[in-house]
Amino acid sequence: MQEIKVDQMDNVYGIKKLVVNVDNSNKLFQDIVYSRNGIFKTSFSTCLYELSNGNEQNIKDRITDTPATIKLEIINDGVPTNSLKNKFIVFSREIYEKHYKKLSDYDKELELLTIKQKDKEYIERLIVDDTEEPLIELKVKSKQIGLDFEKTMDLLGDKNLGYLDNVIYVLKSIEEAPTMEITQVNFKKIFQKSYDFIDNVNFKDQVNNYINIVNKRIKEELFDDKFDENNCLSFLDTIKKEGFLNRDKNRGLIIQNKEYYDFDEVEKLFKEIIKKIAEDPKVLEINKELMKTIGNSAEANNIKKEIIDNPILVKELSLGKKDLIKTALKNSGVQSKYWIEILKNTKKELAKVLNEVKNKKNYFEEAIEIYKKRFHPVFDIELVNRQESMLGLEMPYIVFKHKSNINYELDEDKLYDILSSGEKTTLNIIKFIVEYISSKERNPIIILDDIVETFDYSNRYAFIEYINDMVKAGVTLIVLTHNFEFYRTLSSRVSGLRKLAASVNKKGVVYIQKNKNISRNIENILDINNEETLYFAIPYLREAKTILQEDTSLLTSCLHYKANTKNIKIKDILSFFPRKNLAIDGEKLYLDGLKELADRMSEFDEYDLAKKTILSICCRVFFEEKIIDNNFSIVEEINCNQFAYLKEMYKEKLNENVVHLMDKIQLATPEFIHVNAFMYEPLVDIDGKYLKEIYEEVINLDSNKIWKKKKTNKDIIKKEKYVTNK
Repeated sequence: MQEIKVDQMDNVYGIKKLVVNVDNSNKLFQDIVYSRNGIFKTSFSTCLYELSNGNEQNIKDRITDTPATIKLEIINDGVPTNSLKNKFIVFSREIYEKHYKKLSDYDKELELLTIKQKDKEYIERLIVDDTEEPLIELKVKSKQIGLDFEKTMDLLGDKNLGYLDNVIYVLKSIEEAPTMEITQVNFKKIFQKSYDFIDNVNFKDQVNNYINIVNKRIKEELFDDKFDENNCLSFLDTIKKEGFLNRDKNRGLIIQNKEYYDFDEVEKLFKEIIKKIAEDPKVLEINKELMKTIGNSAEANNIKKEIIDNPILVKELSLGKKDLIKTALKNSGVQSKYWIEILKNTKKELAKVLNEVKNKKNYFEEAIEIYKKRFHPVFDIELVNRQESMLGLEMPYIVFKHKSNINYELDEDKLYDILSSGEKTTLNIIKFIVEYISSKERNPIIILDDIVETFDYSNRYAFIEYINDMVKAGVTLIVLTHNFEFYRTLSSRVSGLRKLAASVNKKGVVYIQKNKNISRNIENILDINNEETLYFAIPYLREAKTILQEDTSLLTSCLHYKANTKNIKIKDILSFFPRKNLAIDGEKLYLDGLKELADRMSEFDEYDLAKKTILSICCRVFFEEKIIDNNFSIVEEINCNQFAYLKEMYKEKLNENVVHLMDKIQLATPEFIHVNAFMYEPLVDIDGKYLKEIYEEVINLDSNKIWKKKKTNKDIIKKEKYVTNK
């Protein structure tokens, strides 16, 4: 098992300094850490997230921007390492929301989970071997023409197709290209921005209008219907290559009744006639829109000049880039038809393999199945291209279906918009599972930061089971929580986790350590051994007796100031507990003992429930004593929370500062001392020093300054029975 050794962690967001001290060690491995809000959880988990992502420079004090000082080691089987990159998987709702990633964004993880490596390797060999030769030929022919091969494949291909289908698609487009000679285009420049105009939707029509009138004039002056400009250019090309013209051999041409034995003179004649036609005002007028489309850049002006000198060039350009390139490759002799047949056979072999994996499950589908069974999400997840993705031919394509309408496919963004906060958390679970399962081989350390905060109870317990599975598997796992009920539940159900607590001192130093108070076993609360544990047990014993429908009047008088409260002795309370040899003075009055304990309290362990329970009781009982002041007629016939009754019935007649103190007491001292005693989480989170301050305010409250007007027995009007659900 791996261990996190925390040597130093200073100025980490809200953590001024972190000290880990568990069993005389500074190591964490399988722990659940309880922490009140605002102490360290988010800062700690964010720190490990940034370290895992290689962003240590981002970690600093959130107020002063002082760079963090961090010294962490991972100890694996006794061997330390300082390498923290990709070492942590942090499941935190806050981090998931801040660094929002869709499930489909986990491309590397999904690839690992979906692809069957053996099948993928066979497919790769099959596709690579069979596409190698046609691609080599395409590359060679492209180079001969002057084309950039990569840009050519991008232009002719379809990015939505798989690799093999894309090669076939390119070959088919070459096979089906227009049949014509292309001799004037400089393909080395075809991908320059200045040539973008040839794909303009109006360019082809403009060229046709221009070519029609130019052709007509050229035929009138130079050619005829049988020997047009295309034949002429081919003819010129041939006589140049073959060296036909030769005065010594008496091989020449007669054009317009003149003999020509020099090729340059013939070419010059043709160009002069074409240029003369191109400069004709009528032709120029038709040419105006064409020139406008070509543009005004320096390179565009060069193209215009070439077109004016050579109208055949503009006719070829009117094909557009794709058709020009396809035609040029076809003319170059690419064996497109032959290669298409070869690759069709490859596709048949591929189809066989696809059929073989049809009924196989990949790890991603297994993870989804586990997820659905455990967490019962309100949406379904489907892998659309499962066969192709399993073979590595395509990236996994995922769709979602909300159970309110299973026939409608949703993308993740749409789904996220319609989910509640708790449902969004269940969506995060699958992201975590994908991340965790895909990285098992590198043995990651798992950090869970208040992951159940928005879960319903079924999903909460499902995740507890998942945590238990990870702990049993020996995964290094740290659970951080401020939910005390979850802390207690996880502690009891996952036996392998050490129970720790985080606390902060006056200097801002955060300590992670064991704490016997937070680990107190509530089932043994009635097993008292001193005066403090006796007082601590009273509200819980009263709750138990209430549930059992037994007489609780004496215990109620311990929690509220009644007519008999001041006369209750310790021995009266002890009668409710199993007999033990306790060093407690049974004759001592209950209220005296309560006050003595409260007065002695000064230093507080923030997780000491016993002391905070006693202070809570003191605040309420002694405040009620000040209010009632032997006038018990004002609380006669109460069958509800006496403290709430006093506030509701007399708040208009009490001084403002007294009402304010009542508010503080009511908010700070949990209702657990009246009902639902097992739910004492509020006491864990409240500061004991604050309770002590309230207690001292109560004790120092001047009895003569409680009421706006001094009350006498005659002034008190007997109230009707007061019932509340508080």
